[in-house]
Amino acid sequence: MKAILSLSPIRAVAFDLNGVLVDDEVLHEAAFRVAFRRRGLLLTRTDYQTYFAGRSDEDGIRGYARHVRRNLAITDLVSAKRSSYARSIAFKVPQKRDAVACLRKFGKMGLKIAVVTGAPIDEAESSLAAMRIRHYVTAIVAAEQVKNSKPSPEPYSTALKLMGVESSKCIAIEDSPAGIASAKAAGLFCIAVTDLEKTDSLRQADVIVHTLNSQLFEKFAVEV
Repeated sequence: MKAILSLSPIRAVAFDLNGVLVDDEVLHEAAFRVAFRRRGLLLTRTDYQTYFAGRSDEDGIRGYARHVRRNLAITDLVSAKRSSYARSIAFKVPQKRDAVACLRKFGKMGLKIAVVTGAPIDEAESSLAAMRIRHYVTAIVAAEQVKNSKPSPEPYSTALKLMGVESSKCIAIEDSPAGIASAKAAGLFCIAVTDLEKTDSLRQADVIVHTLNSQLFEKFAVEV
């Protein structure tokens, strides 16, 4: 907590999307598993966490292709995966209510909000709209807007530029090793939100919590 309090005042918070605001990592994993199964490949839980979690679909497939030593049609696989994912959330976006409540509170406080994701822009826009929080978001950095996805610092560096804030005035909220590495490389203080099973893999984060609560941030001096 002392490390967090030393950061004040802050002007912005940057959220990852999948796994932080949207409770859909299992849906992404299942969609990839279906796409690969149709091509005779078995995607394990470890494979997904190693090659896909926190990364863009394209980068994940490239890493997995090297792992299985296969030439994979990236465009076709991405299309198949996204079609399967879209069907799974057609009627309701499964949101992380604690994180969404925090985002709303920060937005009402006047903080700038960024969403930094490896998902395509249309998925990000539709998810934020469905959760009725799009109007709080100053900047979205999605897969199409960067050349290098997480763990490169480019996604978070881009978010800082779009919001017009310095890295010392912004906190990142992440849930994957790739996302944490990206935020830290861009100079942000990073809070990891995770369940007990994933804690060991997220030790690069400055703080690890198991649920987001706005009280965690109450002692920040907010600069707007």
